[in-house]
Amino acid sequence: MIEPDRKLAWSGLFVLIVIAIELALFLIVGPANHGSDSGTDQKANYWVWEWLTSAAFWTAAFTGALTVSTYFLWRATRRAAEIAGRALTEHERPWIFRDLVTVRWRQRPSFRANDWEISLKWKNVGRAPATLVDFVFKIQDVDTLPAIPDYSVCDHLPVIDAMPAKDTVEYDTQAVGLAVPGTKKGQPIEYVFWGRLRYREMNGILHTSGYALRLSPMFATAMSHNSDAYNYYN
Repeated sequence: MIEPDRKLAWSGLFVLIVIAIELALFLIVGPANHGSDSGTDQKANYWVWEWLTSAAFWTAAFTGALTVSTYFLWRATRRAAEIAGRALTEHERPWIFRDLVTVRWRQRPSFRANDWEISLKWKNVGRAPATLVDFVFKIQDVDTLPAIPDYSVCDHLPVIDAMPAKDTVEYDTQAVGLAVPGTKKGQPIEYVFWGRLRYREMNGILHTSGYALRLSPMFATAMSHNSDAYNYYN
């Protein structure tokens, strides 16, 4: 429980104790004068009327109403503070997005399928700087790609130390490709280049930008692999 919540809880408990004591005094002691002895019902009615018109009763009622209104005001204030805090967190933070994808064909005496190299360019389009943690990748047959990425099987590439706000510095990954492109049933394999870039805010909060790109086995082109499990920003 945070400090404002703790103070409100103790205040509410104190008010409830005060109200309980006032009610107990009236129920146990009763008013000083119950009126004439003309009958039990008349005495009871007079006691209730005197209790309802007493200053203590109205003090307790006012205190209870004030406590309830204070609680709802606290809830509204807290909700507004949470919304403002969430807006600040989402806007005043780094956002590192994939900017460009570069695919080039290797220069060789003879043509062969999947003889490409791929690199990515990243930009920080957010309003705060970021420190890069790591960049990992894997090149995998699209038919064997799992539904959920397992980044523990990925390879690492070096990263720069930091990226200032508003894309003043770009991060270009090292170009990578296949050492020996494979075939399946005599046909070239269609590969997916996938992985993630992780970075931190200055306060240490970790964020991730995931990516997955399908590469043509015959041309120097790539397109996004349609999977929210692989392509995301948080």
